[in-house]
Amino acid sequence: MWILLWIMNFKMKFNLSDVATEALIKFMKLVLIKIGSTEFEAFYGSLYIAKNLLELSDQFVNFVACQKCHKLYKKKDVINFRRNNQPSIMNCTHIEFPNSAAQRSCNTALSR
Repeated sequence: MWILLWIMNFKMKFNLSDVATEALIKFMKLVLIKIGSTEFEAFYGSLYIAKNLLELSDQFVNFVACQKCHKLYKKKDVINFRRNNQPSIMNCTHIEFPNSAAQRSCNTALSR
């Protein structure tokens, strides 16, 4: 267990990809089997199993980008957008040069 914790800490500290972490876990399993014979056969040999064992989960935030001005909106806000309690299409609220007298708003639809 402590080896998996060290590998996950190493992954975070050096920003390793999942593929590199998976290779490191498999390599560590081979080393442990070579050193300790069949005693380490039960060592978890995949990142998926290690994450489940350590109860780790990725917490991604999905964004929707405006096609015209590239302003980001949270995906759940765009999907759950309602106007007058009716599901509606959300438009971009970005205002180019907000301190200018001639303000232009983007107003591009963010979904279909």
